[in-house]
Amino acid sequence: MADVPEQPAGSRTRRSRTPSSHPRARKVFFVLAGVLSLVIAGGAAASISTVHALDASFIRIKAPTDLRPGQKCDPKVCLAGLQNKDPACFTKVCNYLVLGVDNRSGLTKAERAAAGNVTGSSGSRNSDTMMFVHLNLLKNHTTIVSIPRDLYVDIPGYGYNKINSAFSHGPGVVVKTVERLTGMPINHYVAVNFAGFEGVVNAIGGVTVCIDKPLIDTLSHLDLPHAGCYKLEGTEALSFVRARHVQGDLIPDFSRIERQQVFFRAMLSKMISAGSLFHIRELFSAIKHNVTIDQQLNVYALQDLLNKLDSVGQSGVDFRAVPAEPFTQNGIDYVRALQPETTELFSRIKHDQPLYQLGKALPLTGMSPAAVRVQVFDAGSNGKAQQVATYLSRSGFNVVGVQPAPAGVTRSEIRWASDQHEQLRTLLRYLHKVKAVRGITFGPGGAIVVVVGPGFPPQTKAGFSSGPSPSPSGSPTPSPSG
Repeated sequence: MADVPEQPAGSRTRRSRTPSSHPRARKVFFVLAGVLSLVIAGGAAASISTVHALDASFIRIKAPTDLRPGQKCDPKVCLAGLQNKDPACFTKVCNYLVLGVDNRSGLTKAERAAAGNVTGSSGSRNSDTMMFVHLNLLKNHTTIVSIPRDLYVDIPGYGYNKINSAFSHGPGVVVKTVERLTGMPINHYVAVNFAGFEGVVNAIGGVTVCIDKPLIDTLSHLDLPHAGCYKLEGTEALSFVRARHVQGDLIPDFSRIERQQVFFRAMLSKMISAGSLFHIRELFSAIKHNVTIDQQLNVYALQDLLNKLDSVGQSGVDFRAVPAEPFTQNGIDYVRALQPETTELFSRIKHDQPLYQLGKALPLTGMSPAAVRVQVFDAGSNGKAQQVATYLSRSGFNVVGVQPAPAGVTRSEIRWASDQHEQLRTLLRYLHKVKAVRGITFGPGGAIVVVVGPGFPPQTKAGFSSGPSPSPSGSPTPSPSG
C-alpha cells in the first residue's frame, strides 16, 4: 500500500521549496485564513528587529486618534467603534472580520491575468472572501463563519445590496454591515490581498488538496481534470479558492464556500502537523505590504494571544456558513439569509451554546467536508489507518485523530449515528466500497467513525492502494468503484 503522494495529480511543473522547521507550528492561530497566523508563528522565533520590521510592513487603517482636531472619521478610509481595547478580547472572547480582497497589487502582469476577470485595474474592487471569526479563548475553540459574497443585506447608509459591495464604501462600512448581520461587535479587522495569499501558500511549500470530482473553471483558470490529490501552489491555489464558475456547480456562491473551507482545513492540517515546515524570510516577504489591519492589532498582541492558545489545534476549529438560499431580483442573482436559522446561529455563537447542524449544509450543495468531524480507528491495519486519516485531512475533513479500535471492532466500516445523514453522504463521496453501519459511533463530539482494518478497500482515486501504483504520468488511476 503506497503512501498518499505529495505530488500533484496532473503532470505539472511546480517551484520547489526547502522551508526550515519551526517548533511552535502546533500553536498556529487560524484567524487570518492561513496568512497572519503563520506570520505570528514565524514572528515568535524571529529577532526583535525582524519583528519590528514585520509589524511596520502591515498596512494600517486610520483610527479616530489619527485625525486632526475636528476632523471626522470617514468610514471609507477610517475605522471607528472597534471594541478592540476591551481586555476580554485577549482573555475570553474576540471577534475578527477577515477579508480576502480582490486587490492585484504585488502581482506580475501574468499573475494578474491568471487571477481571472481582469479589467486592467490592480486596485481593490471588492471583498472576494468574507469570514467572521469568533474565538472563545476560555474553551480554546474557534468558530469560522463563511459569509456568502452575494448575501443580500442592508448596508448602513447605502441600502440593500450584495454584502461584498460594502467594501467599496470603505472598511468602516464593512464592519458595521457585518456587526448588523451577526449581532456581535467586531474587535479586529484583517484584509489579505491576492499576493499575500499566494505568497504564504508558497512559503509553506504548497497545500495538498484531495477532490472527489474534476474541477474546471475557465474564468479563474482552475483546471483539475480528475478526482484525486493535487499539490496547489501560488496562482493555482488562488484559483481554487476563488473559482465561482466551476462546471457542475448548482449554486456557485455556495460551492465556492465549500471549496474555501476544504482548502483552509487542509492548510490548517498541514500547518499544525508534526514537521510542518516553512521559511520565515520567505514568509515575511510574502505578507509584506499585502495585509491590512486595524491600528490596535500588532505582532506583539497576537503573540501574547498565541501563548494562551495551547490546544486549539485542528479539532478546535469549527467551520460554518450563514444559512441562506438563492433568489433573483430585477434580473440579478442574490442569496438571502434564512430566518430564524441565521439569527439563531449567531445567537448561539455569542452565548457559547451548541450549534448543532446550524450552518453546516447549504441548499443544493450539501455539507462541506470541513464541517464533518471524523475519528479514524486502527483495527490492525498495518499503517493503512494513518494513510486514510492523511487523505481525509487533505480532503478537508476535521480528522480528530487515529486511535486503536475498541475491543471487538475489527472490520473495515463506517459507523454513523442516526443524526449523521449529511455527514455520511459527504464522507461517501471520498471513501468507496466501505460498508456503512448505523449505530453507536464511539466518536468524540459527534464524530463519524471510520474503522480501518487490514482489508480496507483500495482508494486509488486518493492515490493509495493495496494494488498497483498510480499511473506514471501522475494522474490518478480511476477507482473500480467509479
